[in-house]
Amino acid sequence: MKRFVVVLMVLVLLLSGCATGGPGGPTREINAVLDQYIAAYKAKDAGAVADLYSYPTKQIDADGREKTIQSRDEMTGALVLAFIFMEVHDMQIINRTVNLSGNTAVVTATIILDGRIFGTRTRTTGEMEFTMANDGGWKINVERTLSTSSSPGP
Repeated sequence: MKRFVVVLMVLVLLLSGCATGGPGGPTREINAVLDQYIAAYKAKDAGAVADLYSYPTKQIDADGREKTIQSRDEMTGALVLAFIFMEVHDMQIINRTVNLSGNTAVVTATIILDGRIFGTRTRTTGEMEFTMANDGGWKINVERTLSTSSSPGP
């Protein structure tokens, strides 16, 4: 009976991710970066968003167009400009899947952004992929938009 309980406990830990990540494990740290990303966007804090990336970093849109951003200053400048035309009322990152391989992680997720862009209320939903590396802390080094759609906001 004790053996059954031990096997059951190990199975529960494996299925919940605790045995591979634990409370301080990589998956939790990666999710914390994504939570910081949300908070910084909601606050329109360009510097805080830029701090979540390593440089140079790549951004790839849904059409496969790639842009390389060389520095934190370049990212901050682009975000300051974007935030002039954007109001973020709410933002969520849901359906997160983290795939770890050593010090690299690929995160796929759905981003839902409710706000105003150029004064028009909108809800934008995007399927995203973030490639992150851990070199003393998890940072985003590739941000790929897999798909995106917009509709009038709530």
